[in-house]
Amino acid sequence: MEYGINLGFILREIEIERAAELIAGAGFKYLDYTPSLLEDGFEKRAEDALKIIKSYGLRVYQTHVPFHRHNKMKDIHRELIKRCGDVTEIFGASFMVAHGDEFDFENMTYS
Repeated sequence: MEYGINLGFILREIEIERAAELIAGAGFKYLDYTPSLLEDGFEKRAEDALKIIKSYGLRVYQTHVPFHRHNKMKDIHRELIKRCGDVTEIFGASFMVAHGDEFDFENMTYS
């Protein structure tokens, strides 16, 4: 059995190179990873991340469509989904995950 891990949470605390080193050292092979899509140049950052990821023998297996609880970025959500598709292609990931049960905590309803 081969294991994967979500890289996003780890990157809140350490840089990608150190994260990749630790993850590979722990025996993981696959990553769930979606870099920030908000700023221009996200493609270049994804390509740079991919070089590091590959250098540690890791593979991005899936990405995640950005979530926007409380509708904070509702006006740019479609663009971010497109950008996520672009990043998924750059990484050569097999899947782009979208959760259909997004919960709106402000209104206490599912969207």
